[in-house]
Amino acid sequence: MVCVLVFMFTICSNAQDENKANPTQIKQKNQRLKIIKREPVSNDVFLQCQNGSRNSGLRVGLKVRFHSTGSVTEVLISRFSGCDYFDKEAVRVAKKIKFKPEVKDGEAVSVVKTVEYAYGIY
Repeated sequence: MVCVLVFMFTICSNAQDENKANPTQIKQKNQRLKIIKREPVSNDVFLQCQNGSRNSGLRVGLKVRFHSTGSVTEVLISRFSGCDYFDKEAVRVAKKIKFKPEVKDGEAVSVVKTVEYAYGIY
């Protein structure tokens, strides 16, 4: 009977070791979305939007769906800049964002994030 108890203790202690959290495993289980590359909106677009006005800057807000596969699948304008050229260019470059998907419980997930493009003269 003593042998059985020792054997059971060994199993329990092994199970306990397997359940201990390894910090590197935790990092891989949950990671936030990471932008790798994001192009700026072209300066030429801003110049087209100025049209002689004294507008010193533009800002457009976008809702971007970062898909679990690593591609941008949807871009919607949530706040217009007032210049169609700038807004359309911001949508175009947002679709080209390179990123690592967000990971929850070890699985890549799709998320929607707000992305802002701004251009200003100071």
